[in-house]
Amino acid sequence: NMTRPPADPKSNALNLGEVYGDVHRIQRIFYWFIILITGGLITGIFTVLTTGNIFSATLLLITILPVCGTYFLVRSNRIEAATVFLAIVLICMNTLIATKGLGIHHISNLAYPAILIVASLVIRKQTLAFLTLFTIGCMAWLVFGELNNLFTPSTLIRSVPGDFLSSSIIIIVTAVMSRTLSDALFQI
Repeated sequence: NMTRPPADPKSNALNLGEVYGDVHRIQRIFYWFIILITGGLITGIFTVLTTGNIFSATLLLITILPVCGTYFLVRSNRIEAATVFLAIVLICMNTLIATKGLGIHHISNLAYPAILIVASLVIRKQTLAFLTLFTIGCMAWLVFGELNNLFTPSTLIRSVPGDFLSSSIIIIVTAVMSRTLSDALFQI
């Protein structure tokens, strides 16, 4: 019967080995998440191009670079840093797309809770509180920025099939990521 050494209370890093067991398994899961998110971004590029939205397509394309960059954080076993970096990149991307789109009514805003749900499974409470406040700040921008005429959202003329595809991808990615991480947690 091996006992784990007590966690260093001064350490800022979340010891995922203590939480999930095999850190290499968590790394493999995150590698798949990076691939899944990249696939979602690529699908998003083609979806927004069908509506002629070059700005969103370009932003999604640019976002692929930092998403893929999280691979190196995961590889160096900095899972929490990778999660926070990825969450901030995705929240900022989403906010910019919504600002140039339908504002607070943009379909991509479904991603806010999805990002927080997945991140909450591998980060500390204080870090989740920061990400939650950051997300609320972004949503405040979308509401109060519009109300104070700091930006003017687009007008929704009609829904497009891409709206269904985008919302479905967000829900599927969230479900897969949450389930995979929770399965890893309960297999200890």
